[in-house]
Amino acid sequence: MKREAIGDWQDVTLTDLFFAFRKAKADCFFERSICIARQFANYEQDLARKLMALLSRLHTGQVDAVLAENLGQTRVAAKKLGTSKRLKEGSTPDGHGFFSDPTRAFEHLCASHDLTPEFRLIGDFPVEMHVLSALWINLVGHKFDAVLSKSAYGSRLRRYRPEPGAPKGSVGNYHLESIGSFQPYFGPYKEWRNRGLKAIRTELEAGHAIVAISMDLTSYYHRVDPAFMADSRFLEEAGIPLSDWERCFTQGFADALGKWSERVAKEMHKLGCSKRDVTVGGLPIGLSLSRVVANALLVGLDRDIEQGLTPVYYGRYVDDLFLVLRDPGDLASAEALLAYLSARTHCFPAAAKPKTDETYLTLPGGFQGKTKLLLQQSKQKAFFLQGEGGIDLLSNIESQIRSVSSERRLMPSPDRLESMASAKVLTAAGHSSEEADTLRRADGLSVRRLGWAIQLRAVETLARDLREGDWQQERKQFYEFAHSHILRPDKILDHLDYLPRLLSLAVALMDWPDARRLIESTLRALYELQAKTTSSQVKVNGFNAKNDTSNLWHGLIKTTLELASDAVLRSVRWSHSKGAIRPFGDTALAVCEMVGLGNDVAAIAGQALSLRETDWAKTAYKDHLRWHAARQRPAIEQELQLHGLYPHELDLCDFLSKSVTSGNGRGAARVPLRCIDASSDVLPASLLPYLLPTRPYTTQEVSLFLPEECIFDGLGSAPARNWARYVRAVRGVWVWGMSVQADTIHNDKGESTNEAKPAAQRIVRIGGAKTTPKVRLGISSLLTTDESFSAAASGRSDLSRGRYQRIERLINQAIDAYPRPTHLLLPELSLPERWIDTVSRLLQEAGISLIAGLDYHRGLTSEVHSEAVLVLADDRLGFPSSVQIRQAKSLPAAGEEEILLRLFGLQWPAHLAVECKPVYIHRDFCFGVLVCSELQNIAHRQHFQGDVDCMMVLSWNQDLETFSALVESASLDVHAHIALVNNRRYGDSRVRSPAKEAFRRDACRLRGGQNEHVVVVELDIGNLRAFQSREKRWPYEDDPYKPVPEGFSIAAFRKALPK
Repeated sequence: MKREAIGDWQDVTLTDLFFAFRKAKADCFFERSICIARQFANYEQDLARKLMALLSRLHTGQVDAVLAENLGQTRVAAKKLGTSKRLKEGSTPDGHGFFSDPTRAFEHLCASHDLTPEFRLIGDFPVEMHVLSALWINLVGHKFDAVLSKSAYGSRLRRYRPEPGAPKGSVGNYHLESIGSFQPYFGPYKEWRNRGLKAIRTELEAGHAIVAISMDLTSYYHRVDPAFMADSRFLEEAGIPLSDWERCFTQGFADALGKWSERVAKEMHKLGCSKRDVTVGGLPIGLSLSRVVANALLVGLDRDIEQGLTPVYYGRYVDDLFLVLRDPGDLASAEALLAYLSARTHCFPAAAKPKTDETYLTLPGGFQGKTKLLLQQSKQKAFFLQGEGGIDLLSNIESQIRSVSSERRLMPSPDRLESMASAKVLTAAGHSSEEADTLRRADGLSVRRLGWAIQLRAVETLARDLREGDWQQERKQFYEFAHSHILRPDKILDHLDYLPRLLSLAVALMDWPDARRLIESTLRALYELQAKTTSSQVKVNGFNAKNDTSNLWHGLIKTTLELASDAVLRSVRWSHSKGAIRPFGDTALAVCEMVGLGNDVAAIAGQALSLRETDWAKTAYKDHLRWHAARQRPAIEQELQLHGLYPHELDLCDFLSKSVTSGNGRGAARVPLRCIDASSDVLPASLLPYLLPTRPYTTQEVSLFLPEECIFDGLGSAPARNWARYVRAVRGVWVWGMSVQADTIHNDKGESTNEAKPAAQRIVRIGGAKTTPKVRLGISSLLTTDESFSAAASGRSDLSRGRYQRIERLINQAIDAYPRPTHLLLPELSLPERWIDTVSRLLQEAGISLIAGLDYHRGLTSEVHSEAVLVLADDRLGFPSSVQIRQAKSLPAAGEEEILLRLFGLQWPAHLAVECKPVYIHRDFCFGVLVCSELQNIAHRQHFQGDVDCMMVLSWNQDLETFSALVESASLDVHAHIALVNNRRYGDSRVRSPAKEAFRRDACRLRGGQNEHVVVVELDIGNLRAFQSREKRWPYEDDPYKPVPEGFSIAAFRKALPK
């Protein structure tokens, strides 16, 4: 989306403010340091009027006044607990002592170390300040980000890909339509770290000696003078061209943030911070603009290092520098290293300040002003590595990182929470003062925080997938783990920002007594730490504070309670059946009062509903609507004024209207029937949750809700185009314009054609592949019990812990398998719908597609049917994504039909009997799917003949002899690989091919066993196609396959060069 140049404030439009609010809302949602959910929800209730009023003030040139009015307040946040070993003059150094008891450990720490609580003063701004911040980024700030090189990894804006033919190193245009301004955190951080480690390994394996350096700019945000952002010298040095209006807007923000900085500096002076040292209050943490300008400030440093040192690798993640150089061989100390850097760059001084370990960097251009860029020698780490010793150290570091972070890719188990590597990191580590140095503090605070985040993620997954009662004991143990290792005086400041996530988990699971105890333990830990450090030195924004600091502790307690209040309100449990808040008991009300929400249940419910309907709650609005809501969010007053501002609104409305009640065996309904009310006294549904989402529908959900439009050839001539169009409208993402080319099929000459198969044939084309793919099937042996069958038929899927653990073990086996399968097959009725997201997400991250039998789907009447779910990786949009397809079973098996009718009073929908089975072309792998008894229908087998490389059968079958004969026959008459997966209770999962030699026909065959397991089988697609593409059926001695059956005709899209 291109924006015409702005000459003055009159050129700013309501569309500009709309996109600013859209960006600001998403940015603030994912910012942990601020607490603003209710303010945004209230603002959105009257959004049109408020944006119009703001626009009117901007048109009259009141931007400086608006900024001044919205400077907000400062908020106290925790940073960490600093420690330094206390050495008594003439005393003998103590040995190492470790105490597993938190109380004794804290007492020992207090006795042996000087403690320094460290706090931050961060920004607490009104909604309009965040909107104006996003407006500046949208209209001006993206130019600041554009001048950064690829060596700057953190806090980068979302952008389109560079245009074809653009010079090397070019960045794409700023992505105005995307949800949120910034790239997600974890990907760039992982890339920054891994590229550095890879560069080290490459150099060491090549026989070179290297120096790996990690440096940290101390309290970076708090030492930056905001005035630089409008300084013409900086703009010229960085190469940022701004128009007069852009300079004016930037100057307005520079002045406003300058005032904020002065106010913070005065607060710090009152706390006893040195006026000589504290000359600025810095950039406010929590404002999106700060992230952009703080990153841009260091563009000169990046260029200086890249050009002066020509490093093997240089990467900067905001204020963390990672540098890899060839070892010159004569560096033996930190002073020598600094001198080496200084001799080749302009930013580094020749030596650190005398009597201190402080090194101040000087940026080129003369615009630095009061900004101080401090490198502390104690935080700098240099590793001189060469030979096998260097490789061993590097391997150890990589192993530590991998052991913790690899747990992100596996399905969690309630039995393994305490034995996870991430838990061991937290339990084994003492305080950071006791830990050895490694690159990027690989076993220090950063990895402890990563370990805690992974623990929380695992528990949140279990909370989403399991019933509360099935893992209550493990939850209690997890809460105890948090009390023992996180919510304790010596660790609380390091991990306090994770309290809202932990608390929201307890509230969502209605563990109200545990939620109360979490809050009490947190407050107790803070009070105990305050009591033990009343005479200690305290740091604020990195500076020593010598006066009475009780207000800092009071401010931190206030922040903690506000974040807790926000977490509780966003996480309260909703009733699926009633579409309202779950009843509150006395403990729940006590928790609400403790965090400042009061005890008026109706008021709390109203606020919670408001957060859900504005997409600010723990449960996304899309999921609230599908599973819990009693209504769709009603339109707000004057909402029509906001319609038409989003350029893809027509496509968005098209998707929403068509997907309201889809789901007839081919997809799923987006909106339940109880939320569709056509009565005249009900307000129309609001479009704002979809125009201003924080978690929009995924690419997979778009295909699930509109399969006929986005997957099949039936209603649309170009499903990929429809899918791309709807994804762009729903998610605001860039999609590849040429994606629709994937909708053509190829004739026998390999030429592209738009000719479709006959109307009776349904073809699904997913992903693109120019060569015959390597296909590896994961053939599973998975038990599903009769109890699971009965539960599904009764309309309540079996979500028991035992079933979850069987699936968890099998999924993790597939992810860890070598070679890894490309497609994992699970038997009929093996997977509840509630677990699809967890299973498919983990498999997708591992590059594995899923074909599985789902539990029974109950309609509102006495109808029931089962489905196969296919979650297939797809890159036609221009980025890795996936589609989800539901394929209903046409008819029940004879015994199945009797049981469903006699025991449950259920019948199969008649319209499914005439459904045509699709042929799926997934990255040029052609296959069809049948569910159990459908294998007996000869029409299905004839339908697939010549069109598929593989016929997959998802089965729950105890008549093994009959099905064995059917599989062996089908491999010859369909003349394809037949992959059947059956319930482990009966076994005989297998892959059969039409091979000529008997010993090659069964690629695998599984029977018996007490455990779930996966066997990986590679299919030879190319040779099968080449054999079937012969003009004559004549047999030869060295043929790999049996002759094709009479009447066999290979589909044009499968033809290959004959062999």
